[in-house]
Amino acid sequence: MREDDQPFTLHVEGREGSVRVIATGELDPSTAPSVGGVLAQHRGEDVVMDFTEVRFADSSIVRTLVEERHHAQLAGNRFAIEGANDRVRRSFELSGVADMFEWIP
Repeated sequence: MREDDQPFTLHVEGREGSVRVIATGELDPSTAPSVGGVLAQHRGEDVVMDFTEVRFADSSIVRTLVEERHHAQLAGNRFAIEGANDRVRRSFELSGVADMFEWIP
């Protein structure tokens, strides 16, 4: 890890029924289970994933978020991604699923 790199963290903010999951660092196969676990705890709630401080997201995170978006859709809940940089969003575009998500600048 470079000195200016932030470590991976997840922080949940919000109230019952609506949460913001704030991620930092790189989202990859080593962090996908943690992201999936936190999101599973909030199924049935509106979720905004805050990626403002995420530098990279690979296909394992894309897959995790596609699954969680599916659960949200079935339950009638919102699932959005906020603050994703071009590099992160490109992972979703290359996977052909970017249009499935609500993107908040």
